[in-house]
Amino acid sequence: MSISIQRNTRQREILRRLIAEAPGPQSVQELLGAAQTELPALGIATVYRTLKLLEEAKEIRAVVLPGGESRWEPSDRGHHHHFQCRACSKVIDFLGCPLHVHADTLPGGFVVETHEVTLIGLCPDCSAPPARKAPARKKA
Repeated sequence: MSISIQRNTRQREILRRLIAEAPGPQSVQELLGAAQTELPALGIATVYRTLKLLEEAKEIRAVVLPGGESRWEPSDRGHHHHFQCRACSKVIDFLGCPLHVHADTLPGGFVVETHEVTLIGLCPDCSAPPARKAPARKKA
């Protein structure tokens, strides 16, 4: 029996913290940009490699959004769903479950084991009306 012990690198610690502190699942580009504020030389290949290691260690899980994009979040968040802004692509977690499937609503023989819901719309920043400009004053 072989036990693989991963060393704890600065990159791994930073990415782990960024994922844990985020309000929703993070994309590779979001993680790269945030991590580069602390480690400017960090490359995208290191981010992908670290995400793979953290996922294999069951510390994080991939969330696949409609359209196929993968983002990452801590694996200990329990059952929840997501909201994705269609304008800025921000994704946040929301608690609770709006879906209640009863066995008698499914065709015979089907058994629900799990589900994922992603609500799509506009976040508060993208749905706010544009600020009105004050009318120009006429010169007398």
